[in-house]
This record gives sequence, structure tokens and C-alpha cells, in this order.
Amino acid sequence: MTTNEPPRNFTVENVRRVDGYLRDDGLYVVKVQYDMVATADYEQVVKTLGDDAGDDDLKRWYQEVSALPAMEQKFGKFRKGQRFTRTTELLLRRSEAGWSLSH
Repeated sequence: MTTNEPPRNFTVENVRRVDGYLRDDGLYVVKVQYDMVATADYEQVVKTLGDDAGDDDLKRWYQEVSALPAMEQKFGKFRKGQRFTRTTELLLRRSEAGWSLSH
């Protein structure tokens, strides 16, 4: 995932920390594992994205050439309820207010 948000047709479950360490620059690296669960079949997602675009040709074009192919490449033609286990690393910075996500 390139962002910290799941695609809107998935929920995130079973988030757990699997590792972590403090870097020399003071940032803490947390490795987390989680399940992304499809809330709809691939075909329904395609239909929903098309409906969301409405008459906006640019939005429809973006979805057809970028969003849908990327989603299909990453998850295949998934079914509702299908789980995908993912792992990612988050960078945390300590401040007076506590730990927060670092950019």
C-alpha cells in the first residue's frame, strides 16, 4: 500500500505489531501485519466505480486506466469476504506529546 488508508472496498482487521526497532536518527520503525477483507466482489467494485464517475469523463478515464488495473493487479478478481494479509512499516517520531507518525 502506498498510503496508510485501505482501499474503500476493504476493511482492515487483525492489526498486530510483528517487530520494531529504534533507528540511529531517533525514529522508531514498527512493522505491522494486518488483513484486508473485501467488502464486495471485484465486479461490484467495478460497477460502483463506474457509477461514481457519472458523466465525469476524466474521472471515468482515470478509473479505467489507473485505478481498476492497479487494484486488479494487486488483488486479482477478488470475492466478497476474501482476505489479503499485508505487512508494512510505519515510522514513529517521539515528541513531548508522545509518539506520532513521521513523514
